[in-house]
Amino acid sequence: MELDETDLKLIELLKKDSRVSYTDLGKQLGLSDVAIKKRVDKLISSEVIKNFSINVNNKKIGLKIKAFLLINCAPGEIPKVRDKFKKLTQTQAIHNSIGEYDLMIEILCKDIDSLKELIENKFSSMKGINQLNTLIVL
Repeated sequence: MELDETDLKLIELLKKDSRVSYTDLGKQLGLSDVAIKKRVDKLISSEVIKNFSINVNNKKIGLKIKAFLLINCAPGEIPKVRDKFKKLTQTQAIHNSIGEYDLMIEILCKDIDSLKELIENKFSSMKGINQLNTLIVL
């Protein structure tokens, strides 16, 4: 799908607030709400827009620690390790990487003690992991 300038502006507006009405979007872009709906539907069907989501203040729901796990996997184990992390509620994002580490995994925990427990009791003994380094976000 070829995107025009209006599509790109529409995407930027939706990124700022995906709950904005089609009428309000139409006013900002000089189009009818019907035209906006058609464009949004087209962006969804062509998978330019993958989903609509919310941005949560994790601290307000008790998740105060964000960390990135840098993981070096045993040969051939990357898919298995990815699948294990996908199942954990603490996992926010999983990225393949090139270089010293195979995976970079973003996790959220309620505090340092829960992060330490996860690392010591789940991750350090997880099959397929050769090396794990943790970066805590300040």
